[in-house]
Amino acid sequence: RYSFNAEMEKLAVGQSEGDKRNIDLGLDYRNGPVGIGIGYSSDRETGGLSANDFKNKVVGFASYDFGVLRLSGSYGRDQYVETTTSRDNVDFWLLGVTAPVGPGKFVMNYMKRDVQSDLHGRLSKFQFGYDYQLSKRTKIFALYDKEDPNDNVHNDNIKTISVGMQHNF
Repeated sequence: RYSFNAEMEKLAVGQSEGDKRNIDLGLDYRNGPVGIGIGYSSDRETGGLSANDFKNKVVGFASYDFGVLRLSGSYGRDQYVETTTSRDNVDFWLLGVTAPVGPGKFVMNYMKRDVQSDLHGRLSKFQFGYDYQLSKRTKIFALYDKEDPNDNVHNDNIKTISVGMQHNF
């Protein structure tokens, strides 16, 4: 996929036609219980990117469905235009488990990510919840998240409860 900024985005930031370009590439393989994938994304701007702008991303993914639960993981690296107080490479990883329970599934994820704006900080996030399938394309969900957006900053934990509906067209 290769795309230019949407018209509304260009108007919002005052860019002329073709100033920003984005490329997203991905390869996904699934065979029975095994799933693997790799992805790449890149942003470019005429005249160069500004400090702390996103440059590119590489991410790998793997999963295995044991029947009673599905284990998945991903690892990747985002690259930014660094400054003296921010990172150029932001590494991240995620481990996830889902288990079928009734017509839905139990979901649990744990993630770690370097904080781009803090050379020593790391974000960590734990999530669990339930997805309930109403139909083939519609589900409702309830999730609990506990996030520490920067372990280098004290008392900044965020706890969230999310309830919603997703419909795939």
